Amino acid sequence: MKLSIYNMNDILLFMIGIVAGVGTTVSFLPQVFKLCRANTLKDIEGVSIYMYLIHLIGVVSWIIYGTLIQDNFIITFNTICSILVIFSIYKIVRIHCKKDEHSNTIEVLVL
Repeated sequence: MKLSIYNMNDILLFMIGIVAGVGTTVSFLPQVFKLCRANTLKDIEGVSIYMYLIHLIGVVSWIIYGTLIQDNFIITFNTICSILVIFSIYKIVRIHCKKDEHSNTIEVLVL
């Protein structure tokens, strides 16, 4: 079977889409793993919930865009990333709202 130039371009675009999606999604994993191990405010020192909220707006926008242009790579990888971002936001809020064991106060996250 002989591949035409058109098919080679499709293969190239397919490979670029895979590399881009995997690269951007995997690059987010170290931060997610750090949050998985975190239990105290000290563990998440330097982690910005604002960054995650802005990132969530971005990936949801990419999902909408991908849906409008019917691009499965954009939809799939940004859906995976949005799940990771939502988990990260949940974990940050949970740690901030965790009851302090040494006092009867509750730390509340103020946005």
